Amino acid sequence: MFTKAIRNDSYIKLALTGPSGGGKSFSSLKLARGLVGPKGKIAVIDTENGSAKLYSDLTEFFLCDLAPPFESRKFIEAINEAEKAGFDCVVIDSLSALWNWTLDYKSGLDKKGGIRNVCKR
Repeated sequence: MFTKAIRNDSYIKLALTGPSGGGKSFSSLKLARGLVGPKGKIAVIDTENGSAKLYSDLTEFFLCDLAPPFESRKFIEAINEAEKAGFDCVVIDSLSALWNWTLDYKSGLDKKGGIRNVCKR
């Protein structure tokens, strides 16, 4: 009925939500360190004007400071670079910037008559 659990390569995708100042960045870094262990490499993709630097005394991590506009391709490029560089964990602080960009992009499409009209061109 039961079999021994064996750890295999798997990836966790986790979102932390809460109000501004609620400890999401702090908790994300603590979770990341717990996941990768004391010697694991952590990458932080920061869209909050470098605010992740405030936690540099908490644990070692490497920062990618993204600047507006927060297009999806920028996040994809940063994640791919982190993977190439051999990071064990990537923290995105915060994905709200991408969500806001996506909503603005969609609003622009709506003003042009929606996605169907834009794609016909």
